[in-house]
Amino acid sequence: IGNTNPSDRLVVQKDSANIEPMLVVKNDNTTADNGVSIDFSGKDTSGNNVLFGRISTKYTNHSTEKSHMTFSHRNDSGSFVDWMRVTHDGVVSIGSTSTAAAFNLYSASNTQMQFQTSSTGTGSANGARIGYNGSGAQIWNFENNYTRFATNNIERMRIDSNGNVGVGTTSPGATLH
Repeated sequence: IGNTNPSDRLVVQKDSANIEPMLVVKNDNTTADNGVSIDFSGKDTSGNNVLFGRISTKYTNHSTEKSHMTFSHRNDSGSFVDWMRVTHDGVVSIGSTSTAAAFNLYSASNTQMQFQTSSTGTGSANGARIGYNGSGAQIWNFENNYTRFATNNIERMRIDSNGNVGVGTTSPGATLH
């Protein structure tokens, strides 16, 4: 559409310097809890049609025009579940449809975020991790360097690679300095 030499089966192209709708998926029904979706599907090994994933929006309140967006997929047990939801007020929930904070991360056992760079490596024991490991909260630095804490844009405490804790110093010389 808008292209005389498409590179794929469906190409929607518009040459414009403005941000404008290129594709509109629309549902004119005005009842609560309706919406639209873009589905991703294919065939399983038996040749049956299977829905693999979905990006959808759903009106939660037509009078206030509030809606949320969900990203869904088929999990390991074959159930179709939401794995991420963004609500009308910007709350993000991953792994759960309910939210307890502006950003909610849920897992049935270990709920952790891992941070890595090109200098730390990408393995499970590289970088730094924060989260709940099923037994307690943790801040974990896998690297042979320090972990620091700051308030008011000033470093207040540092744990060096030897486990020495410095309060008010960046070079602790003892277990507690």
